[in-house]
Amino acid sequence: MTRYLYSDGFREFGPFTIPELMQEKLRDDFMVRGENESEWQTLLSHPELQFLASNSVDAGTTNSGNSYRTSPTYRANAKSANVANWNDKVLFGTILLMVFLILFQAFLSFMSAQSGTDTIFGIFLITNFLYAFIPLLIALGIRKKNLRLIALLIAIGLTIYNIVQTGITYYTML
Repeated sequence: MTRYLYSDGFREFGPFTIPELMQEKLRDDFMVRGENESEWQTLLSHPELQFLASNSVDAGTTNSGNSYRTSPTYRANAKSANVANWNDKVLFGTILLMVFLILFQAFLSFMSAQSGTDTIFGIFLITNFLYAFIPLLIALGIRKKNLRLIALLIAIGLTIYNIVQTGITYYTML
Protein backbone atom coordinates (compact mmCIF):
# COMPACT_ATOMS: atom_id res chain seq x y z
CA MET A 1 0.00 0.00 0.00
CA THR A 2 1.33 3.41 -0.95
CA ARG A 3 2.13 5.77 1.89
CA TYR A 4 2.09 9.56 1.63
CA LEU A 5 3.71 12.52 3.31
CA TYR A 6 2.24 15.99 3.68
CA SER A 7 3.63 19.37 4.59
CA ASP A 8 1.84 22.35 6.09
CA GLY A 9 4.60 24.72 5.00
CA PHE A 10 6.53 24.42 8.26
CA ARG A 11 7.10 20.70 8.80
CA GLU A 12 6.63 17.37 7.07
CA PHE A 13 4.30 14.72 8.47
CA GLY A 14 3.99 11.06 7.68
CA PRO A 15 4.20 8.69 6.05
CA PHE A 16 0.46 7.90 6.17
CA THR A 17 -1.79 5.48 4.39
CA ILE A 18 -4.89 6.92 2.67
CA PRO A 19 -7.18 5.94 5.58
CA GLU A 20 -4.78 7.63 8.00
CA LEU A 21 -4.69 10.75 5.81
CA MET A 22 -8.48 10.85 5.95
CA GLN A 23 -8.20 11.29 9.73
CA GLU A 24 -5.81 14.23 9.40
CA LYS A 25 -6.99 17.85 9.19
CA LEU A 26 -5.70 18.62 5.71
CA ARG A 27 -6.17 21.86 3.81
CA ASP A 28 -6.40 22.00 0.05
CA ASP A 29 -3.16 23.99 -0.13
CA PHE A 30 -1.08 21.48 1.87
CA MET A 31 1.68 19.88 -0.15
CA VAL A 32 1.61 16.08 -0.52
CA ARG A 33 3.75 13.42 -2.13
CA GLY A 34 4.06 9.65 -2.15
CA GLU A 35 6.93 8.03 -0.28
CA ASN A 36 8.61 7.15 -3.56
CA GLU A 37 7.83 10.46 -5.26
CA SER A 38 10.32 13.31 -5.32
CA GLU A 39 8.06 16.25 -6.21
CA TRP A 40 5.53 17.87 -3.90
CA GLN A 41 2.05 18.76 -5.20
CA THR A 42 -0.90 20.47 -3.59
CA LEU A 43 -3.59 18.17 -2.26
CA LEU A 44 -5.95 19.37 -4.99
CA SER A 45 -3.48 18.64 -7.79
CA HIS A 46 -2.32 15.18 -6.63
CA PRO A 47 -4.15 12.64 -8.85
CA GLU A 48 -4.44 9.92 -6.18
CA LEU A 49 -5.39 12.22 -3.29
CA GLN A 50 -7.75 14.73 -4.91
CA PHE A 51 -10.75 12.99 -3.38
CA LEU A 52 -9.44 13.95 0.07
CA ALA A 53 -10.06 17.60 -0.74
CA SER A 54 -13.75 17.13 0.05
CA ASN A 55 -12.74 15.80 3.50
CA SER A 56 -10.17 18.50 4.03
CA VAL A 57 -10.26 21.85 5.70
CA ASP A 58 -11.72 24.45 3.36
CA ALA A 59 -11.02 28.16 3.79
CA GLY A 60 -10.15 27.80 7.46
CA THR A 61 -13.05 25.62 8.63
CA THR A 62 -13.46 21.90 9.15
CA ASN A 63 -16.50 19.90 8.09
CA SER A 64 -18.02 20.53 11.52
CA GLY A 65 -17.55 24.27 11.09
CA ASN A 66 -14.75 24.65 13.66
CA SER A 67 -11.78 26.71 12.73
CA TYR A 68 -8.72 24.68 11.76
CA ARG A 69 -6.74 27.06 13.94
CA THR A 70 -8.02 25.13 16.95
CA SER A 71 -6.61 21.81 15.79
CA PRO A 72 -3.60 20.47 17.77
CA THR A 73 -1.62 20.10 14.54
CA TYR A 74 -2.08 23.76 13.64
CA ARG A 75 -1.24 24.96 17.17
CA ALA A 76 1.92 22.82 17.29
CA ASN A 77 3.04 24.13 13.88
CA ALA A 78 2.27 27.74 14.80
CA LYS A 79 4.19 27.39 18.06
CA SER A 80 7.25 25.91 16.33
CA ALA A 81 7.12 28.66 13.70
CA ASN A 82 6.96 31.35 16.40
CA VAL A 83 9.91 29.80 18.25
CA ALA A 84 11.89 29.64 15.02
CA ASN A 85 11.09 33.29 14.26
CA TRP A 86 12.06 34.32 17.80
CA ASN A 87 15.40 32.48 17.57
CA ASP A 88 16.13 33.99 14.17
CA LYS A 89 15.37 37.48 15.47
CA VAL A 90 17.69 36.99 18.47
CA LEU A 91 20.54 35.82 16.24
CA PHE A 92 20.00 38.61 13.72
CA GLY A 93 19.81 41.22 16.50
CA THR A 94 22.97 39.83 18.06
CA ILE A 95 24.84 40.10 14.78
CA LEU A 96 23.66 43.70 14.36
CA LEU A 97 24.70 44.52 17.93
CA MET A 98 28.10 42.95 17.38
CA VAL A 99 28.71 44.87 14.14
CA PHE A 100 27.58 48.11 15.79
CA LEU A 101 29.85 47.58 18.81
CA ILE A 102 32.86 46.74 16.64
CA LEU A 103 32.36 49.86 14.51
CA PHE A 104 31.69 52.00 17.58
CA GLN A 105 34.82 50.70 19.33
CA ALA A 106 36.88 51.46 16.24
CA PHE A 107 35.46 54.99 16.22
CA LEU A 108 36.21 55.39 19.93
CA SER A 109 39.77 54.13 19.46
CA PHE A 110 40.28 56.72 16.75
CA MET A 111 38.79 59.48 18.92
CA SER A 112 40.84 58.54 21.98
CA ALA A 113 44.01 58.60 19.88
CA GLN A 114 43.09 62.11 18.78
CA SER A 115 42.04 63.55 22.14
CA GLY A 116 42.94 61.05 24.87
CA THR A 117 39.99 62.02 27.10
CA ASP A 118 38.68 59.93 29.98
CA THR A 119 35.10 60.30 28.73
CA ILE A 120 35.90 58.31 25.61
CA PHE A 121 37.61 55.67 27.74
CA GLY A 122 34.46 55.39 29.87
CA ILE A 123 32.30 54.92 26.79
CA PHE A 124 34.80 52.36 25.53
CA LEU A 125 34.40 50.39 28.77
CA ILE A 126 30.60 50.49 28.46
CA THR A 127 30.79 49.07 24.95
CA ASN A 128 33.15 46.33 26.18
CA PHE A 129 30.63 45.53 28.92
CA LEU A 130 27.82 45.24 26.34
CA TYR A 131 30.08 43.19 24.10
CA ALA A 132 30.54 40.71 26.97
CA PHE A 133 26.89 39.64 26.72
CA ILE A 134 26.99 38.68 23.03
CA PRO A 135 27.84 34.99 23.76
CA LEU A 136 24.67 34.76 25.87
CA LEU A 137 22.53 36.20 23.08
CA ILE A 138 24.02 33.78 20.57
CA ALA A 139 23.40 30.84 22.93
CA LEU A 140 19.75 31.87 23.32
CA GLY A 141 19.35 31.72 19.55
CA ILE A 142 20.21 28.01 19.36
CA ARG A 143 17.07 25.99 18.62
CA LYS A 144 17.87 22.55 20.04
CA LYS A 145 17.35 22.52 23.80
CA ASN A 146 20.26 20.26 24.74
CA LEU A 147 22.70 22.24 22.59
CA ARG A 148 21.26 25.51 23.93
CA LEU A 149 21.96 24.39 27.51
CA ILE A 150 25.59 23.55 26.70
CA ALA A 151 25.98 26.83 24.81
CA LEU A 152 24.47 28.79 27.72
CA LEU A 153 26.95 27.26 30.15
CA ILE A 154 29.86 28.15 27.86
CA ALA A 155 28.37 31.62 27.23
CA ILE A 156 28.02 32.31 30.95
CA GLY A 157 31.70 31.46 31.38
CA LEU A 158 32.70 33.71 28.48
CA THR A 159 30.49 36.54 29.72
CA ILE A 160 32.01 36.39 33.21
CA TYR A 161 35.49 36.29 31.68
CA ASN A 162 34.75 39.32 29.47
CA ILE A 163 33.28 41.30 32.37
CA VAL A 164 36.33 40.52 34.53
CA GLN A 165 38.65 41.54 31.68
CA THR A 166 36.76 44.81 31.30
CA GLY A 167 37.13 45.44 35.04
CA ILE A 168 40.85 44.64 34.93
CA THR A 169 41.26 47.02 31.99
CA TYR A 170 39.43 49.73 33.91
CA TYR A 171 41.51 49.36 37.07
CA THR A 172 44.85 49.22 35.25
CA MET A 173 44.00 52.46 33.45
CA LEU A 174 43.30 54.37 36.66
